[in-house]
Amino acid sequence: MALETVDIVLDQTWRLISNAGAGSFRAVVKEGVDALFSIGTVAPEAESLLGMPERSISFDALDGKVWARGAGIRSVLSVTRVVDAGNPAPIVLDAPTLSASTFSTAIPANGEVAVAGSNVLGAKIVIKFPDDGRFKISPDGTRLRRGTLPVTPDVPIGIAVEVSHPLAPNSPRSKTFQLTPFLAALPALPMAAGAKMVALGDSLVAYSNNAGTPVSTSEKIVGSFAYGFLDHLRSIDQRVVFDTWFDASAPNGQNMAGANQGIFGDHMEWTHTNIAYVGGGIAPRLPAILARNPQIVLLEGGSNTINSNDNDKAGTAAYITGHFEQMLRRCREAGVYAILTVIFPRADWPAGDARYQVLRDVNVWIRAQAGRPGLLGILDPWADLAPADVLDPLMFMGDKVHIGQRGGWMVAKKHLLPILQTAVAPGSYFDTDATANNLMVPALAKLQGTAGGKSGGATGNVASNLLVNSVRNLSACVASKEVVSGDMEAQVLDLTPADLAAPAFWQAGIAFTVVSLPNPALGKWYRLALKMETVGPASVSTIRANVSLRSNANVVLANTVFQSGFSPDFGVSIADGNRVWWLVSNPIMAPDGGLSERFLVGLDLYGDKLSGPIKFKLSSPILREIPDPRPAWGY
Repeated sequence: MALETVDIVLDQTWRLISNAGAGSFRAVVKEGVDALFSIGTVAPEAESLLGMPERSISFDALDGKVWARGAGIRSVLSVTRVVDAGNPAPIVLDAPTLSASTFSTAIPANGEVAVAGSNVLGAKIVIKFPDDGRFKISPDGTRLRRGTLPVTPDVPIGIAVEVSHPLAPNSPRSKTFQLTPFLAALPALPMAAGAKMVALGDSLVAYSNNAGTPVSTSEKIVGSFAYGFLDHLRSIDQRVVFDTWFDASAPNGQNMAGANQGIFGDHMEWTHTNIAYVGGGIAPRLPAILARNPQIVLLEGGSNTINSNDNDKAGTAAYITGHFEQMLRRCREAGVYAILTVIFPRADWPAGDARYQVLRDVNVWIRAQAGRPGLLGILDPWADLAPADVLDPLMFMGDKVHIGQRGGWMVAKKHLLPILQTAVAPGSYFDTDATANNLMVPALAKLQGTAGGKSGGATGNVASNLLVNSVRNLSACVASKEVVSGDMEAQVLDLTPADLAAPAFWQAGIAFTVVSLPNPALGKWYRLALKMETVGPASVSTIRANVSLRSNANVVLANTVFQSGFSPDFGVSIADGNRVWWLVSNPIMAPDGGLSERFLVGLDLYGDKLSGPIKFKLSSPILREIPDPRPAWGY
């Protein structure tokens, strides 16, 4: 008969060490105290202490099975026995394993990096790593998790793992693994049209979609404001998606979700006892944004921190740039492109105030980041907002802090758009063909006919489904028609401003006939888009679209949306007379308040009453049902 020699570990429980039942047998204690042995056909009782401890036993012709137990805590036997498939296998530990050799630096704090393992069920596994903030180890010692401190990409980190088993003779075993952090890959440039962009910041971002307070729970429409350079961007060029919609469950308490993640008054870090929606500040809010997988994040902020510090932390240049450094690193780790915004000029502090120097120092650091991997560009309109470091009041609201209509348009067209043109291919995230899936009747979609209405002194030819109204400070409002292409037409208004009344602005309006919604249903989503053009040196300041969803005569949802403004600023026209743009609404959901079966739209046009004549053109009105935007944005 063939023999084998194996090492078997004993503890204070009886173990079967030979099942052959015949032939030669020998057992010798190699380590530990002497052992107890039992020969027979059944195992000894658990607590049995048969015979005297022996150092070894030997049989030339064994008749029966052999059990053994240690007389102390641990003994190692060298057992020579007849080879038998029924013999108990000794427990032999292989080297420990680790489930990963690389990990993404984008894994958030407490996110799982790797799991240690063993070939033996019940083995004790312990990951050994110093508590230096880079990693955390789970309480059971088997799981490696991210800490809060950064790791250096492409530099391997040694992770030691030890595995042991009380019945394994080669216990414990250990191995050191090389775990290499890597950066998530950035998309190839240019990205396809339709890339999603999120903006994170304070009021300079927030002003694109709200006026400083949460969106009304009765109106349930996220508007857009003429002061928002991000909203002007989506009017000038449609290659990126910047959609924001009403959502009362949104975590920031602003009742809106999606692209606009600006909060009025926000700081780099901020807790506020009276404002629940601040979310800890600009920097702490970034990880949740990155988790929704945008392609681009615009980072803006710091002005409020300079103005009044962050709770108990001084708003120094080093403090602010440290947060920007962290945010840029997080974007790069997540494989998300960033656009970094300089802190815009302001003129509300006393002359010589030390805060002006802090602002300049932060901007020196920001400009020095140009060319950094993963950074698409620096949004730096300083020279146009404050030529020779002197604030241009026409670019700002009266508070000398927030940009106005003219400033918003300039920042979007002259500074932000060129950055995006290098990163995203031309195109549009919505179909600009007014004949495709348009809920408006063809005559309205094509602005055909001349039987439309006129009021307030307006004259000329008006498209059959429109009403043109001359409201104030216009000596002439002459309507005419123009062929765009084929049977597509444009409504043209030749406006002559005049100083006829107290307000500093002129005003005209265009009302649409009712748009009936086929197959009305709760929870459907819609988007409204209108193509516009001004010709000549003068332009408008603000165009507001008044939107309402109705059930019979009852208003289900109503609001003044897209590129709205405040009346003190209506007289400051955008300094770009020859321009073409789309006025595009954010996604609008038919709310649960009633079954919406009709859609009403009205336009209000404003401008400087002391400006010259203005030619305004409206074409390609589109109202479409669109998919629910939330899944695409990770909601």
